Amino acid sequence: MIAAAIYVIGAVGMEMVGGAFLSTNLASVSMEKSTGWHGMGFQLILAVEELLEMIGIGVFLYALMRYISANIKDIQIRVSDRKSI
Repeated sequence: MIAAAIYVIGAVGMEMVGGAFLSTNLASVSMEKSTGWHGMGFQLILAVEELLEMIGIGVFLYALMRYISANIKDIQIRVSDRKSI
């Protein structure tokens, strides 16, 4: 549940922050060519958005591995070099 919250805050929340930033600074920020302080601010917002999404996925994978190790005792993975038709 925490992983989902972190991911959604990163994906939706920071998207709204970025949109608000662009709407207030639209004259000085271009998506293709971000220069100056406003461009740097928008790039920082994008970096935080992506970071929160990656942290959310990392927390989810950690929780999944903890669940598997606690509740599933025997896992077998088989890799075959035969091509399936």
